[in-house]
Amino acid sequence: MAKGKFENKHNVFRLEIIEQLKMKACRSTKESNFQRTSVLKVKKANFNLDGDRYLVEVSQNGLIDNRGYSYEFDVLDTVQLCELGDELL
Repeated sequence: MAKGKFENKHNVFRLEIIEQLKMKACRSTKESNFQRTSVLKVKKANFNLDGDRYLVEVSQNGLIDNRGYSYEFDVLDTVQLCELGDELL
C-alpha cells in the first residue's frame, strides 16, 4: 500500500527534526557524561525511556538516558520530538 501525502509529510517532518538535532549535537561543545561524543543536554523535557530511565542527552547517534543507555530517535513520538526540538533547537 502506498503512503498518502499526509503520511509522507509527517515522515519528512520527523526526519527534519531529527536531522537538526543531530547536526546541533555534532557542533556542540558539551561532552557526554557516558560516551566519548558531543551532546545536547536535556534539562526541561522529561521523557521516560525504559522503566526508571529518562532522557538526559542527545547525540548525533541517538538518545542517551540517565544510566548511559542509548536509544534510537524512533522511541519518541512526533509530539515528543517537537517538544525536544523546541527545547534544544
